[in-house]
Amino acid sequence: MMVLGIESSTGRCGAALVRAGELIGECSLGGGLTPHHIDGIAVSIGPGSFTGLRVGLAAAKGLALALSKPIVGISSLAAMAWDVPFACWPVAPALDARKGEMYIGLYSTAGGVPEELSAPVACAPEELPVVYRDTDTLFLGTGALVYREALSRLCGAKAHFVPVGHARPRASAIAFLGAIRLERGEEEDAAALVPSYLRPSEAELARRRRHSSR
Repeated sequence: MMVLGIESSTGRCGAALVRAGELIGECSLGGGLTPHHIDGIAVSIGPGSFTGLRVGLAAAKGLALALSKPIVGISSLAAMAWDVPFACWPVAPALDARKGEMYIGLYSTAGGVPEELSAPVACAPEELPVVYRDTDTLFLGTGALVYREALSRLCGAKAHFVPVGHARPRASAIAFLGAIRLERGEEEDAAALVPSYLRPSEAELARRRRHSSR
């Protein structure tokens, strides 16, 4: 199965093709391939940049509908965990959410493929759920870089940090995880696929303030 992965949750957007567990290419199709060679589409659904996610999701849904191909949404945090396979400790990918917060999730990659241990949340470092502090944990991503000092203070010696090279989700990870899900028959309804923002946008907060002031 050949799957197109689209990653747009951060400032570095990308796309990748994988087939039979191998990376064909990232950022461009190449090799004489056309969109009609694609068997399925995987797209990052966040968390991450609200605008980036909307753009990537719109493009992926448009392709899926135009080409009549199956589509699946992949968590940007799960994609980051994919890059730390067979870890002996839980993996906690974190993206800087700005405003003193981060998007963070907890996964086991002991079997190679990330398995969610705790649902992703948007929180300030000091609000980190207890599950992240209970055992040795591998933190990675821009959130771990920005809030490393706070995480170390909260978790002590149980906090371990993955090198800077794993700071953001990659399109190839989206494609690999998408291929696994599509091969299991876990196709999603393109029309119903929505981003996972984890927190309200500024526009939504402004609307709430206007309504509450009436």
